[in-house]
Amino acid sequence: MLKNTTEGKEVPIGVNKRMSADSGCMPPEERREAVLEFMADHGIALPPKAIFRGMKTEMGIHFSYRTVQTILSELEEKGLVARVNKAALDDGDIEPIPKDEAGRRAYYMITMDGRREVNDS
Repeated sequence: MLKNTTEGKEVPIGVNKRMSADSGCMPPEERREAVLEFMADHGIALPPKAIFRGMKTEMGIHFSYRTVQTILSELEEKGLVARVNKAALDDGDIEPIPKDEAGRRAYYMITMDGRREVNDS
């Protein structure tokens, strides 16, 4: 567990609740399931980099940020996650980004179909 010094005291930071010793050898399907499970556990819209960093901290993944981006794109194509407008999130709204705005930076959020898939596995 990592430690941070605050007012002269060491304070534990990080959770590392599901470290996987062999996550570097994780098959592609398990990687996809891990990303979906992470998103279901957190239940909020997150940018790809936050998903990647959170999975490294909590799950000890060893695959790359690019792999997470690729998985998110695949999950979006299957309707298991949705890209949402990050500006609308500031107002508390969840607004899907139209497919024709593919180049736009977005946050990703798990869909109800994605939650069902996590619950079924």
